[in-house]
Amino acid sequence: MYYSCEAVLQLGSERHTVESSEIPGKTFNAPTCPSLTVSPNAIILKGNSLIITCRSDGSPAPTYSWQIPNKAGVTYSPDKSSVIIHEATWTHSGTYTCVARNVHGGSDAKQEVTVVSDGYVGLVIGIVIGVMCLIFLGALVGYFWWKKGRKGKATITIQSDLQTMSEIPSGTSEPK
Repeated sequence: MYYSCEAVLQLGSERHTVESSEIPGKTFNAPTCPSLTVSPNAIILKGNSLIITCRSDGSPAPTYSWQIPNKAGVTYSPDKSSVIIHEATWTHSGTYTCVARNVHGGSDAKQEVTVVSDGYVGLVIGIVIGVMCLIFLGALVGYFWWKKGRKGKATITIQSDLQTMSEIPSGTSEPK
């Protein structure tokens, strides 16, 4: 798409017309729905760091702002596209909302962040191991119970008149 401009000046009976050369058209649009990336993870150990980065396309380029949990001390990248948590505490848990805006509109995206302690991770691992042990123990008890229930049901006794190899005279195919 191209645009052109024409200016007309009429002074008495004289008329002057000037045309510009064609110039490429520029489209303008509101920011797209932002995409959020979390590094390293949205579940973070207390004391560790975290970065949430927001990206959106728009023309003109959008500016960024954030809505963060109350009392969550964070720093921002120079263009405010990223939130940086240097040492996570309980106050950093919650919803982080990135708002991308330009003169044509705005859009937002949300990210939930959870701060856990080392003890919590150990507790979860302990519960998982405990459940696995209970399943194994239950299967073992079930197996022995099943085995015990089968003992009195049917017993097959096989008696044999076969002799051992040392008792068979050589050169014969039948035991004597």
